Amino acid sequence: MIEVEENEQSALFPEAQLLLDKDEQIKALDELFSRSAHYRVGANYFALLQFINRLPNLAPFNAFLIHMQHPGVQYVATASQWEKKFNRKLKRDARPLVILIPFGPMSFVYDVSETIGEPLPREVLRPFETKGRLSNDIFVLTLLNCKRDFIPVHESDFGAGQAGYAQRQYHNFSIGINKNNPLEDKYSTLCHELGHIYSGHVGTTPDTWWPDRSKASKDVKEIEAESISFLVCKRMGLATTSEEYLSTYIQKHKELSPFSFETVLTVAHYIERMGKEKMKPRKPDEKKKR
Repeated sequence: MIEVEENEQSALFPEAQLLLDKDEQIKALDELFSRSAHYRVGANYFALLQFINRLPNLAPFNAFLIHMQHPGVQYVATASQWEKKFNRKLKRDARPLVILIPFGPMSFVYDVSETIGEPLPREVLRPFETKGRLSNDIFVLTLLNCKRDFIPVHESDFGAGQAGYAQRQYHNFSIGINKNNPLEDKYSTLCHELGHIYSGHVGTTPDTWWPDRSKASKDVKEIEAESISFLVCKRMGLATTSEEYLSTYIQKHKELSPFSFETVLTVAHYIERMGKEKMKPRKPDEKKKR
């Protein structure tokens, strides 16, 4: 794991260390994405998501920055990491790639092609081949962090026709998932429904900190939630129905409806963190004022 990847680059969550004003960051990234005709083509967007998945050692936001600079990379690390972890050194005139870091403007990483030394382990270049099953610890820790965000998760018998739901009742949010599904499917559903909530698709309350985007179209909501679930799960090496959904949607809609890619990257990274660490309790000033 690259040490600089603790940064959420978040315009949605207050613990993020931002380089820009929140509104400016959302506008800058979404303008960058929406102005690119390349990414408006569904197949190219799906390829971008697959690229981000190939770099699970980077936060999704930084993987996107790498793609904008050099979409042909295989694996990136800092100069010191190449030497200490992989016994490889930078070539002369190695090409640096810029990523953002917490509490500072930027850092530099280098693709494996810019280094020489010992061969990389197979699991580094092909991380998904060594996985396929979800650790129960990740699922339990994600549920614990849901409680931290006051989002109870209930497991119920939905039958085969429903995987889960996210809803808001008055000032409370909740998620339901099908208890009959395997752990990996439960987690994929949980990521999808958390994606809806944190993206603002279910609305907001006086005590929440994400924006109200409940008026977004159904297409936009599903593209964002499916993209979030796809990123989180595939970066762990898990199979997901989101891949099938996105592939089918792209076949039907060659040009995607305008949506917030900043939201997709931010929320995906946040959900990833929920499965890796026990987050600190929310502070009162992190909530919206009544």
